[in-house]
Amino acid sequence: MFLHGHSYTGNPLACVVAKASLDVLQKDDTWTDIKRISTKHGQFVQTVAKHPHVKNARSFGVVLAVTIKSRSEASYFNYLRDKLYNFFINRKILLRPLGNVIYMMPPYCITDDELNMV
Repeated sequence: MFLHGHSYTGNPLACVVAKASLDVLQKDDTWTDIKRISTKHGQFVQTVAKHPHVKNARSFGVVLAVTIKSRSEASYFNYLRDKLYNFFINRKILLRPLGNVIYMMPPYCITDDELNMV
């Protein structure tokens, strides 16, 4: 039996959504937003890297990652994960820290005010 056949049948709805996503990605406004977010991430990395609790900060395009210093050598299973998650949730920010590493991959439609708040 091939129980996952539905995963490989070219689901029409998934194909339409993928095509629409590619259409949005090819718009000039989208690339303007990508460059804006990337620039703001780069500026933020330079600022936050100096914070005494930050071990490492880096960005690549619209992806931002900040590693928080910890008493544990564990990274993805670090005890800080729950504290960081709750910190952001209490501020109505949905991020999923991987241990003591905070990743941010915002949607391209995020405003500067929203990005600054996060």
